[in-house]
Amino acid sequence: MATVIKASFEHLEGRIDGLEGRFDGLEGRVGNLEQRMATKEDLGKLKLDLIDAMSEKNAELRGDLIILMRKEDKKVIHLVELLKKKTILSDAEAKSILTLELFPQLIL
Repeated sequence: MATVIKASFEHLEGRIDGLEGRFDGLEGRVGNLEQRMATKEDLGKLKLDLIDAMSEKNAELRGDLIILMRKEDKKVIHLVELLKKKTILSDAEAKSILTLELFPQLIL
């Protein structure tokens, strides 16, 4: 009977050793996951960095668009002046058109 009990304990001891090895492996994997995971603070910083970058790009785009619109305004002003010079447009019509632009001209 003692040999049967001893054999059972040895069998259980072997299984427990196997489980310990598996738990050690799991601890290593969980530790690796903890190191790679982002914290709330990390995500918050990334969010702020992304918002800053988008705001900067938006400002650059807005500046580029304003430059393009000013160029188009110059073309419209030149066209209105040519039409006025050729007496196709009256002074009142030219003033009316120039005040409708995106960047209205102050005509005195």
